[in-house]
Amino acid sequence: MKSALILAVTGLAFLPNILAASAPSCYGSGKAVLTNYWVTKEGTEDMDNDGNTVYLTGPKTVALKDTSGNTIEMVAQTTFDKCNMEGTCLLLSSKMVNLVSNKKFDSIDRKSAPYGLGSNDKVLVPFVSIASNDLPKGSTVYMTELDGMKLPNGKTHNGCVRVDDESWSFNGL
Repeated sequence: MKSALILAVTGLAFLPNILAASAPSCYGSGKAVLTNYWVTKEGTEDMDNDGNTVYLTGPKTVALKDTSGNTIEMVAQTTFDKCNMEGTCLLLSSKMVNLVSNKKFDSIDRKSAPYGLGSNDKVLVPFVSIASNDLPKGSTVYMTELDGMKLPNGKTHNGCVRVDDESWSFNGL
């Protein structure tokens, strides 16, 4: 199911030694753990936080609501839970929603933000955007392991990534 990875940088969780020159000392040796997050797709198979298979199908009994309390769409409980966890969700109706605050969403334009929006409505960019709760938004970080990596479009990564997002699901990891 992980075919829709939002940020390729987060797809490199196997890298054991990501060095960020500006990482705070709480990282000890300068290491930070990278994790995956992706666009959740209603109607597909996914995983919960423990690695168990879940199906984003079933009775549509839960309202995805916007910040004004209006219902964007009804979805299954598992779909709602994954949309709330991952932050960006593609619905069967082709609407894309993005988490604004816990359990509140906005519909977003898939053409202008195909991978979703980060903090402060920053468009997420594959191989560039990362999430961090410890570094200021807009900060750039150099990752030696990414420098020189061949990208799917044939270009070569320069090792620079930018903090475009934060997460409520991790704290200083």
